[in-house]
Order: sequence, then C-alpha cells, then structure tokens
Amino acid sequence: DDSYTIRKTSGGGAKAQITNGSHTLTLGSSVEVITLTMGDGNDTVNIDTLKGVSGTLLAIYGEGGNDTLTANDVSIGTVRILLDGGDGDDTISGSAGDDSLYGGDGADLISGENGDDTVEAGLGDDLVYGNGGNDQIDGGDGNDTIEGNTGNDHLTGDFGDDSLTGGNDDDSLDGGAGDDKLNGQKGDDELSGGIGADTLTGGSGDDLLDGGLNDDRLLANDGDDTLRGDDGNDEIHGHGGDDLIGGGDGDDYITSDDGFDLINGGDGDDNINSGGDDDTIVGGDGNDTLFGGSGADVVLGEDGDDRVFGQGGVSDTLSGGEGSDVLVGLAGEIDEAFTVDASVRALLDSV
Repeated sequence: DDSYTIRKTSGGGAKAQITNGSHTLTLGSSVEVITLTMGDGNDTVNIDTLKGVSGTLLAIYGEGGNDTLTANDVSIGTVRILLDGGDGDDTISGSAGDDSLYGGDGADLISGENGDDTVEAGLGDDLVYGNGGNDQIDGGDGNDTIEGNTGNDHLTGDFGDDSLTGGNDDDSLDGGAGDDKLNGQKGDDELSGGIGADTLTGGSGDDLLDGGLNDDRLLANDGDDTLRGDDGNDEIHGHGGDDLIGGGDGDDYITSDDGFDLINGGDGDDNINSGGDDDTIVGGDGNDTLFGGSGADVVLGEDGDDRVFGQGGVSDTLSGGEGSDVLVGLAGEIDEAFTVDASVRALLDSV
C-alpha cells in the first residue's frame, strides 16, 4: 500500500528507482517535493543518501502502525526534511538540518538531532529529545518527557503531567495544564508551570520561575532569580544570588538564602524566612509570620495581624503595619511609620 510521489518544476529531471529493500532517488535541481506515504503497517524508513536535492522538501508519512523513520545519517545540504509518524508508537530521528517532526497519536520517541527543529509529539505519552539547535517542541496531550539539551529551546508540555528539562542554554519551558516538573538547568531560563501543582527548578543562571495556578513548588539555584508563586498555597525557596520573590495569592511558605533579596508575600497568611545579607520583606495582606534572618533587614508586616521577628540585631527595621501585630526586634529598631523606597516598592509590586 506504499506510495511515492515526486513533484518537480518545469525542466530538470527526476528519476526514482524503487526496490523491495531500498529506495534510490536521483533528482534534478528543479525538484521541489519528494513525498513517501507508507500506509498501514509497521514500516521502517532509513534515509541515508540524498543527491542533487538542494532546496527540496523530503516528506515521509508513516501513517498507521508503529513506524521507524530515520534521517540522522543524511548529508543534507539545503534539503528540508519532514517526518510524520501518524498513528502508532513511532520512533523518529531527524537530520542535522532544520527538521519538522510529528509524532501523531501514540507513545512516540522523537529525536531532533542537530539543527533548529520543530517538533509536535501529538497525543500520547511521548519522549522527545531536541539535542543540538534552537528547537521548538510541543508535547501535546499526554504525560510527556521533553529534553531540550543544547541550544535556546522552547518546550511546551501542553495537557498532562509532563517533565521538561531545558539543558545548557537560555530556554523557555511551559508546563501547560497538569502537574508538571520543569528544570531549566544551565542558562538564563524562563519557566512557567501553568495550571496544576507544579515543581519548577531554576538551575544555574538568572532565571524567571512562575508557578501559575494551584499549589506549586519553586526552587531557585545560583543566580539572581525572579520567583512568582501566583495563585495557590506555594512553597518557594530562593538560593544564592539577589532574588526577587513574590508569593502571590494564597498561604505561601517562602525562604531565601544568601544575597540581597526582596520578598513580597502577597495576599494570604504567609510564612517567610530570609537568609543572610540585607533583605527587604513585605508580608502583604493577611496574618503573616516573618523572620528577618542574619543581615540588616527591613521587615514590614503591612495589613493583617502579623508576627514580625528581626533576628539580625541592631541593624533591623521592623514595622507591623495595620492590625494587631507582635514585633520581636531583639535590639533592632521598631518604626511603624517606615516605608520602603519607591523603586524597591515597584520591584516588590511587580511579583
């Protein structure tokens, strides 16, 4: 049931020799499209030689069945490759060029190889590797595992409980709907959890982590990171670096480490613990419990019945704000009229 189509412009030449075990295509420079449609069944197509096909699109459609489509041994020149597995549990490997790879329905294994690839894994629990290049990868519906590896990659989990890993460069990860696990690893990454109870890990670099809806867990690493819990009762941990942290709506638990951190609990009954260095902590609306840490900290309870602890000695500045507050400053200064600098307030309000 297999079919082979060659389309060319006027002039030039096209010759196709089809045998049972191999396919040899010798084409003139005017050929625009080569299409191989494999039909139902478990097909294996390995493209290892392309000659005289500069600018040509090679499109291979596996259709039904558990297909294996491979082009990773090709010396491609400027040929463009499209591999579409169709329905079934397919194995798809692209070339060293800029490929378009489609898994279709089924639990697919897709590898982009080098080049700036576009991958749509489709419905099913898929495993996708971007490898080299700046890749655009969409897992589709299902519980997908996606690894970008090298290059500035954009990874989208879509619907399902997905695992997304950025790799070595500056990546963008979007979990979509579901309880997702996102890990930026190296580089200045942007991670968005979307809808669901997500776990976001920044890795090294100056990262942006946004939990989205539901109860999320955000973990920073080295670098000056921005962490936003958004809606939900979130658990947020800063690390080394000067971090900007916002809990958003919900009863959040927030910690920071070394670095000059700015922390805004947002709405809700928050518990905030800062680390070393000189931090600014704002509880926001709600009955908050705030601990200043070992540096010269500014700790503001704001609206609600707050419990504010300085812990840093004489260098802390504490303010309860509105409500029935408890302030424990050790030797620090209690100043109910204290307000933060306008530029600092703008940063706090941004998260």
